[in-house]
Amino acid sequence: MYYPYLRAKGEEINSLLQLPLKSKVLPILEPVSIKNANVNKFKQLVKNKIPFIIIINPQVGNISIEEVLEIYVNGVLHDYDNYSIAYIVHNATTQIELQSFNQIPNRDKFLIHKTNFENVNLLENLNIDFHVFCKDQVSSNYINSITSSNKIILLDGFKKLQRNADYPLESFFSDMHFTYEANGFIGIGDYLTQGDNYSLSGGPAYAVAIHLTVLKNNEVYVRHFISNNREGNSRVAEKFYEALTHLINYVDNNTVLETTAIQKYRELYDSRHFPGLSVNKRLSLINHIEQIASII
Repeated sequence: MYYPYLRAKGEEINSLLQLPLKSKVLPILEPVSIKNANVNKFKQLVKNKIPFIIIINPQVGNISIEEVLEIYVNGVLHDYDNYSIAYIVHNATTQIELQSFNQIPNRDKFLIHKTNFENVNLLENLNIDFHVFCKDQVSSNYINSITSSNKIILLDGFKKLQRNADYPLESFFSDMHFTYEANGFIGIGDYLTQGDNYSLSGGPAYAVAIHLTVLKNNEVYVRHFISNNREGNSRVAEKFYEALTHLINYVDNNTVLETTAIQKYRELYDSRHFPGLSVNKRLSLINHIEQIASII
């Protein structure tokens, strides 16, 4: 199973709503706001019967666990059955917090380990269905100390840079998507083509970038298509078309799985239509999920 980790904002949710492949995908959603726009996105997930995991103690954005429980779990999701709950284990997590999480009834429960929790015996006695381990943030000994057979590895393979102009032609993302089962995990998650670093919005588009996940030689890579014009923050539509031209040239001359996102990029290229950078972000996320789902 593939567990894409998304901060629950507009285009992130839109990518799930437009995703054609859902059977192998169970997204982990971290709420970032209680604004109507964000809450309404969850309503759309419910309307479309999309399964997901919601984190009840988000560590980014401006939202508390009480607000997540009141507005999402006991509000929007009150009559919805097709979701699970997760709790992030971090440096300040207490035993009382985990015991309180354990008492929430009628839901599969995930623990997302962003650090080694000192009391493994407590974890073993909780009714936790799945354990998600953040690669490079917890030790192998810690992972092995938890006897659950339902272990998931979560990695951050996207090397996010401050400036679009600085991206290389290609970046290695991971090979663990091909090997996670051999390493004792039942599933794998990642932060897609965004990375773990959270920001409310991007900066001005001096250069426009399209990040396209591709598979080759049992490894995952991200191709970075950058506009030729990298000066100023105007002429964004022209910059997008320049980057898009590089993308089309690449997929036409290389063996790449033709996802629905790539098909949409082709339509935009043929029509010379600029949909906005938010749609570019959405298509990048959709392509990533489709590529990974094809090998799970």
